[in-house]
Amino acid sequence: MSTPVVAHVDGVFEALIGADNARRKEAEVFLRDQTREDAPGVLLALARAGASHQSAMAVPVRTLALTLLARLAFSPLEGLFLTATAGMPSAPFDVVSEAARGAVEETLCAALLEETEMLKTLGICVAKWAEGSWKRQRPFARLPPTLKTLLSSPLAARRLAAFQILHATPDVLFHDESISPADVGRLVVGGMRDGDEDVRAEAARAGVACVLWGETEGVELPAEVSAAAAQTIATLSENLIPPALLSLVDLATCAPRHLQPSLPSLAPFLFALAASSSSLPGYAFTQSAPRIAADATREDAQNSAVEVILCLLESEPDAFAATDGAVCELVGALIGRQVNDFVGAGEDCQEWVEETDIQAEDMTYPSFAEEALDRIALALPGHAPQLLEAVLGHVKPLLQRPEWRARYCALMAIASVAEGTTEMLQTQLEAVLRLISPTASDPHPRVRYAFVHCVGQLCTDCDGVLQSTFAPETLGILLERLTDSVARVRAHAAACLVNFFENAQYEQFASFLDRIATTLFAVYDQGPRYVQEYALTAFCNVSSQAGSAFAAFYRPLMDLCFRVLEAPFAEDDGLLVGHAIQTATHAGENGNSVPCVLTAGSIAGHAFVEDANRLGRCLLRIQAETEDPADARLTYLADGWVTFARTLEGAFAPYLEHVVPRLLTAAAYVPPDDGAFALPALLSAGTEESLLAAKDAELPFTAEIEEQEYALSYLADLALAVGQPYAPWVGRSMEVALKTLATPRAGMEEAQQYAAGLVPPLLKIAKEAGIDVSAGVPQIVKGLANQLAREDEPASGAILFAGLLQALQTIPTLPTASAAHVLRVIKSWATMLQDVRADRAEEDEEDEDEKLAGNAVLGTMSEVIGVVRAALAAGAQDQAALNCGALLSLTHFASQASAYDSFEPADSARQRMNGAGPRPASATKHVAVLHHPLPRSEAVVALRQVSAATAADSGGADTTGTTGTTGTTGTTGTTLWLGAQVLAAYLATGATPTADAALQRTTTATRTGAGPSAHPAPPPARRPRALDLGAGVGLLALALAAAGYDVVATDIEPVLSGVLRGNVDAGLREVWRAGGTGAVVVAELDWFAVARGQDLGEWYDAVFPDSSGHGDEHEHGHGHELEDGGPGRDGASVEGGHAGPRRGFDLIVTTDTIYHPSLVPALWTTVARMSALGAARPPPIYLALERRDPRLVDAALEAGRAAGVDMKKAGRGRVDKAIKAWAWDDADWQGIEVWKGRYRG
Repeated sequence: MSTPVVAHVDGVFEALIGADNARRKEAEVFLRDQTREDAPGVLLALARAGASHQSAMAVPVRTLALTLLARLAFSPLEGLFLTATAGMPSAPFDVVSEAARGAVEETLCAALLEETEMLKTLGICVAKWAEGSWKRQRPFARLPPTLKTLLSSPLAARRLAAFQILHATPDVLFHDESISPADVGRLVVGGMRDGDEDVRAEAARAGVACVLWGETEGVELPAEVSAAAAQTIATLSENLIPPALLSLVDLATCAPRHLQPSLPSLAPFLFALAASSSSLPGYAFTQSAPRIAADATREDAQNSAVEVILCLLESEPDAFAATDGAVCELVGALIGRQVNDFVGAGEDCQEWVEETDIQAEDMTYPSFAEEALDRIALALPGHAPQLLEAVLGHVKPLLQRPEWRARYCALMAIASVAEGTTEMLQTQLEAVLRLISPTASDPHPRVRYAFVHCVGQLCTDCDGVLQSTFAPETLGILLERLTDSVARVRAHAAACLVNFFENAQYEQFASFLDRIATTLFAVYDQGPRYVQEYALTAFCNVSSQAGSAFAAFYRPLMDLCFRVLEAPFAEDDGLLVGHAIQTATHAGENGNSVPCVLTAGSIAGHAFVEDANRLGRCLLRIQAETEDPADARLTYLADGWVTFARTLEGAFAPYLEHVVPRLLTAAAYVPPDDGAFALPALLSAGTEESLLAAKDAELPFTAEIEEQEYALSYLADLALAVGQPYAPWVGRSMEVALKTLATPRAGMEEAQQYAAGLVPPLLKIAKEAGIDVSAGVPQIVKGLANQLAREDEPASGAILFAGLLQALQTIPTLPTASAAHVLRVIKSWATMLQDVRADRAEEDEEDEDEKLAGNAVLGTMSEVIGVVRAALAAGAQDQAALNCGALLSLTHFASQASAYDSFEPADSARQRMNGAGPRPASATKHVAVLHHPLPRSEAVVALRQVSAATAADSGGADTTGTTGTTGTTGTTGTTLWLGAQVLAAYLATGATPTADAALQRTTTATRTGAGPSAHPAPPPARRPRALDLGAGVGLLALALAAAGYDVVATDIEPVLSGVLRGNVDAGLREVWRAGGTGAVVVAELDWFAVARGQDLGEWYDAVFPDSSGHGDEHEHGHGHELEDGGPGRDGASVEGGHAGPRRGFDLIVTTDTIYHPSLVPALWTTVARMSALGAARPPPIYLALERRDPRLVDAALEAGRAAGVDMKKAGRGRVDKAIKAWAWDDADWQGIEVWKGRYRG
């Protein structure tokens, strides 16, 4: 090392450890400069300073030296380059010679063999060095023999250090070709039998780390390793259990299969750790005695033990439930812990009663047990009776206890398991309500609070059963609690009302509406402020659900909101004003509760005209006052502007100049590009934790980035809501979006996704307004394509390709250069996916999630190629020069490497599936003929699909169909979508009473014969009728037929002739072969024609001819004739000239039909008119959609409400249970929602 460094090294350490910030800064600059000049010398000096146990250096200085070495060696340093021409800075390790690296390693290894005081700190540094070296594909060759020497040392501290290093870098021994996995297993198992307990504990942790490394790298260690680790940890002293148990948590979380065989022997140890002494005299929660005495370490051990149990339970729920007493023991331990956790809360809970900042999260609240109970319930859907029995076994006696915390925790336990035990709870709901109802008037306020909380959870999780069966009783009790003497109980009762109305129909609370509104006004007047906030939120939900019936209360509610909005603002009023904004804008938006009619350019002749102007002035004034980013009104204000814009539509134009500039300023934020290496302040302390924390720095997520994300989202909302009047802001908004996409910074991924989502609506507005964006098309496509080029994760790629497809579909023509750029990105992705698949095949392993995401990318890429071709053709440009066909072939070639064959006989498909679930539609767009099992049926139907790219490549039928006049791409209907799969599974669980009735009413005829032709359609037998709007490839229609429905599957050309008719004809034969009793008729139905006044009476009579029949085909339909004989529904039709009664439909379904704003009004008009075809009560309506664009979905649902169609979101738990039958992960159907409702007339 050069003389200046040697002369100043002691001074550098002294300055970095000292308190003088100026000297520390100088030392950091000096160290960076010296590293640029002499990287080998600096690294070796640091290694020697840290390893020199015979020097006079103090332990803090040596620790600092080792910390600096681990950090500095592998972090890129500005101004340090591998070569003179390199453009990116390098890490010192990368620029030094192999001899220099070897010198550092020799110094560190020698110190390990000689050190006695700082072995742990030295070991951490060595592990970091080994990790960084191996990341560069360079093994730390001196380390394995050093570890072997340490393991054979008579000094326990050295054996301990060896296992600590192995724990930190479990791969190090596997890099030595002379050491086999079996050898590694013997080493760590031998360590678990060491005479020193500390060594045994660390050997167990190292063994688990090796198993986990082997799991990720495909290296199998002997099963003995995991079993020995579990057994060793179970025998440790109390003080060693908590840290060692963390390794079992890792193993149970990441590779539970290795721990499952040890569950029977490990369970008593884990339950003993989870147990605690009961704080209730004479009451025992568990049979297990606590393993660790009450001290600071017990809670950590309890948490880890419960986590291990939960992970094993979630991975193998049946095995856990079969373990004798396991469910009861775990439930008892958790409820007992919750009760104990409230010992220090006092008897009167006065502090809780007087707390006013209830919006802030209470970090002291003991939520661990409640969260664990929720996880148990979700993981044991097939064992809900066993779980509920265990919970109620404690609830019943605890509700009789004199201690308030016993009653409180009993109620919270029911609430915690409600979501996971929904179906079982529904059958016992009356008994449960009878059990808990006395606590509604409990003398202790926290118990009354828990009762309200429990009822609110049951309102949410029981899929509306509580509302439909016990509405009067529930509302009566909640209204009493709204007048509770304790403000927090009143606030929670108002929040519970919100839950109640989420799954309630108007008729269920109509008789209570006056009392509800009157009570909420009184609650507001009583206060305090946080109660008023909840009251306003409850008003917002009640008014929405009541619709036009709430008109009598519109005026006083708006006056109340204006009283808040126009009052002088005080600092503590932020949330109250925010809730007033939310309530007022939603009240204005609700076209039924607010008698106003909105047109594209004006609001005229109705009550909201005056209120709209007044509300707009309030929002403008509040906006002028909110300069502080921490102002609580800001989020509500932005949401309020968006809701206001949806209400006013084009009439919102005058407000844009006040709203959009502020959003554009926030959206245009560019984080600083500061890539310079800086020593973190943590290093100055010279601690072991600093070594563990050393990692590459990333851009921190800041308030500015969060504000940017919101701004980009709100801009897209406004553009969608306002439409063409947004045209003056298209240019600047597009500039900001593209600039965000062109700013590659870590931490900006979400902002870039929002920016990508802003582009398509801007293009649509530009097209409608006649704005020429052709000059910007290359930059637009480049921005989206560049974002794709930066990604290499299939899951993210699938999302980005979908956005690119949407953008390309709005562009009439595409320049050749832009097309070439898009296709280059596609080629890169296709090649990458092909290579990944080839690598997986060589390694004989498969990552199912990666495969599904890759298939989704491939399917969307094929569609993008088709759109590019169409755009090039529209511009009369040379496709051959871009070789689209070759790229399409490459895409299909890659897809064939990662998917099933496109064609196979139905019999072989059934044999291959053998009861397995289907693949998600996102992974099968490229499959020409998809074999799909029907839920609750043995049928596997063959569904032909036609993607845009496939049709273009084969010269087949035109797949660019239209829905009315929209011109949307036909592949939305000629391929399968996730919504149809999810709704088919959901309805098959008996989600609708009509579906259950269908299964009971159907008549199964005896059929014989060898082939499908020997299975004619069964007789109608008064089967229920279903209407499928936008049937697409026909999956949902066939699933309903298998369940016993007569289905009218509707769509338009080219979907009808392209896929639907053929799929129905072939699919019905398979349905009948499997014992299905329903039938399907295919009929053309154009929603835009319906919206223009098409006579649905004539359409219905053509689909359902009289009992004499008209054959299998008629003017509108294709498939199997459905009769309209029998008594049917009472009353005459309101459509057409049909004089007799029409039955109408018993069920209306539609899936994946909310994807373009132009379709929404026509869809809801069609739903409403079809619902009114029968004279009896309108049928239930089920909608499945994918929330690709939340703004569009929310606006569409609101438009449905305005059209008289009230939709409620189905509970996630019920949908999740339906999907679990197909063994899908959450990511497979992320964003899919099921909504159910009815036309109210």
